Amino acid sequence: MKLFIRRNISTEKTAFDVFNEQGYEKYHIILKMKKNFTGFEIISVAGDVMCKVRKMQIGNMITYSIKDNSRRVRFVCVPLTAEIKCQFYGVNWHISGDAFSKNFGIIDVDNSVVATHKKVISDCELNVFDKANELISVAICICINLINTVDNRATQAV
Repeated sequence: MKLFIRRNISTEKTAFDVFNEQGYEKYHIILKMKKNFTGFEIISVAGDVMCKVRKMQIGNMITYSIKDNSRRVRFVCVPLTAEIKCQFYGVNWHISGDAFSKNFGIIDVDNSVVATHKKVISDCELNVFDKANELISVAICICINLINTVDNRATQAV
């Protein structure tokens, strides 16, 4: 199943929109920021909360707790100068490719591909190969897309 993730820069609360291949909206990503909690929710077009993600950051390490209706996954990222180190807890997955440039795959322990993510012009293309992994895959891709990276270091503001 092919999905497209687009950053929403309007004044709405939505940070990202997820579209299917036909161009219809499927999910909205709503950022949540409270006094002792930051994260986001994946909301269906009908308005139902499909998945909740909590973010905790200690120094340079970012931990995401992802919970959908059937399971809970912990996703830990450590952004470094030229790469992002990623580790999963709750599933036997790993990131293959370059998460820093947003071109990567989510690989299962048996080397089967769970999902692939690649940057295309202004959107990101996400291919999910099993419907059961769709929400977790979308959440992981949003987590990586929220990490601030600059493709050309020379243009980064100082």
